Amino acid sequence: MTKKTTDFLDIHHLKNRFKIVWSNSFVARTSITADTIKLRLPVDFRQKDLLSMLYHEIGTHALRRVNYEQQPWYKNKEEYGFKDYLETEEGLAGLHSLLPLDFQYAHYSALNYVSVAYAQKHNFIELWNFLKKYIDNPERRWRKTFRRKRGLEDTSQPGGFTKDLVYFEGMVKVWNNLKQNDFNISQLYFGKMAFEDVEKAVKISPNFKPVLPSFFVVDQEAYAEKMAKIGQVNMFL
Repeated sequence: MTKKTTDFLDIHHLKNRFKIVWSNSFVARTSITADTIKLRLPVDFRQKDLLSMLYHEIGTHALRRVNYEQQPWYKNKEEYGFKDYLETEEGLAGLHSLLPLDFQYAHYSALNYVSVAYAQKHNFIELWNFLKKYIDNPERRWRKTFRRKRGLEDTSQPGGFTKDLVYFEGMVKVWNNLKQNDFNISQLYFGKMAFEDVEKAVKISPNFKPVLPSFFVVDQEAYAEKMAKIGQVNMFL
């Protein structure tokens, strides 16, 4: 798995930029920072799951970061009036994670959305029992429940971590924006920004050529067809 990840980095000329760290202490199965890809042990990836992760973490997060670092508005978004980008960032990554899968329903993000909403009015045990009908595996269900309730001093109380709401909301909004632009992601890769700020970013750097993911560059028509199908089966319209 390390080799396949390294190979994918190499395709995008990022092999020397990111190091890969494995640990059984990580809460999330995968995550990425400015220079590190964190993967949780034990390994829990099938072949297409691995591609899904690579499209999400490297093909979206890493490349948008690399392009962002080349912009005059790098670390200076407030001065340029850029919006918060998290919903677009995670929405686009979520859509890309579905591309290599046979089962292209956004069930994971939808379940995250529902479980976050449920956690706001229920305690840890109630959330654990609620998720039982969706997640059979006790260890996975515990991790999901733990993630929803992390940050609370008393998990017997309602409330919890709400960031995961942006994943599903972002997927719907980004997909509709992409549809309006013929599923061309080129300008979205100008950096880490909301899709609402694309026009502004292009105006600031009209000649910028972003590094784009291989799964888009190799066959843009196939990319557009797959993305259209994802929106169709998930009823994003």
